[in-house]
Amino acid sequence: MASKTSKLSTNNLIALATLVVAIMIVLLVIVGRGFLKDITHNSTVIGKKQKAESQLKQNISALPGLTSAYQNLGSTKDLIASALPTQSDFPGLVATMEAIAGTSGVSLQGVAPQTAAGTAIPTAGAAAPTTSPSAAIQSINNSTVSASGGAADTGPQPYAFTITVKGSYTTIISFLSNLQLSARPIKVTDVQLSGTTPALSGTIIAQTYSYNPAVLQDKTEVVK
Repeated sequence: MASKTSKLSTNNLIALATLVVAIMIVLLVIVGRGFLKDITHNSTVIGKKQKAESQLKQNISALPGLTSAYQNLGSTKDLIASALPTQSDFPGLVATMEAIAGTSGVSLQGVAPQTAAGTAIPTAGAAAPTTSPSAAIQSINNSTVSASGGAADTGPQPYAFTITVKGSYTTIISFLSNLQLSARPIKVTDVQLSGTTPALSGTIIAQTYSYNPAVLQDKTEVVK
């Protein structure tokens, strides 16, 4: 009887030890998988950080060269700034229209921005006895009237405006041709002529573009 009891106790101990070992193995597997996942994730994060740091160092290293190249552009810098302004620059647009009108031989009667509804706002050159042209230009320059009328974007922003000129058919055609040669991109969308040559009146609806200033922002990436 004592032998049987001792044998049962031994079997129980073996079974208990086996169960404990099995539980420990399961726990080790679970914990090990968790540690392995953390190690893999941390390794990925470190790799991403090292890549970002490397790219930042490359950008900083390239900065002096880019600055030097830009300075070497000389007068071309002004041409680029005129062609791709960071705002509508209505006064500059009026000055450009005056220069093109003088070259083409037409009389510039007025330049006005287009509202969202497509109507022109009376301004430079328009009959306004109580408002000087410079005050009107300043008022438009301080406004945000544009064809897009939307939120800021990094792409080209259209800016529609109306030009009124007087001249002969030949000079008005020359004016239209010279618009296409402007450093600042100008797209003519509509032309209406009235009167008889050489005293024709022309109403031209055109569109130019501007770019919002670039904004450098830190990029956040979620590493899974």
